[in-house]
Amino acid sequence: MNWRYTMTLDFENFSVEIDAEATRKAYESLPRTGEKCGCVGCRNFTLAIGDALGEGGRRFFTSVGIDDPAKATESYVNFAQKDETLCYGGWYHLCGRIERRVEAVPDVTAAEWGEASVLHVGSRLDVSFRDGEDIIGREAAFGDAAIVQMEFVAWGVLWVLDEPNPYPDE
Repeated sequence: MNWRYTMTLDFENFSVEIDAEATRKAYESLPRTGEKCGCVGCRNFTLAIGDALGEGGRRFFTSVGIDDPAKATESYVNFAQKDETLCYGGWYHLCGRIERRVEAVPDVTAAEWGEASVLHVGSRLDVSFRDGEDIIGREAAFGDAAIVQMEFVAWGVLWVLDEPNPYPDE
């Protein structure tokens, strides 16, 4: 697959180059998360994640080549929050590569290091990146392109299905 890096995400300990157009092309043929998995968590994710991200989150996804954030490679409910909204985790694949990664920084606590490896996209979405052997579930739509795994945590996702939310009881 011929591609070019159309954008670079720079944050403290990472620089990630992404080909948004190649990513967009790959996602054209991918199903929505709730079409791959019929569990209530994935079906709710498919219907609720777009609104939960807000305008800024949706713009971020579009900028990296994901026009429909309901097409996560994987999504799962981490926990129900006190207000009964959900915290979701999961990941997406993007055409690209990690250009710069600082593996260890002297005199920094684990919490500070973890914070420096996360990109905050608004108040309800955090993303981080993996590559190489850490990538899980590569889709055929990406062919032999270099890909990175964009992992996410999204807070405050509403329960929108017309059936009981089982997560507050877990």
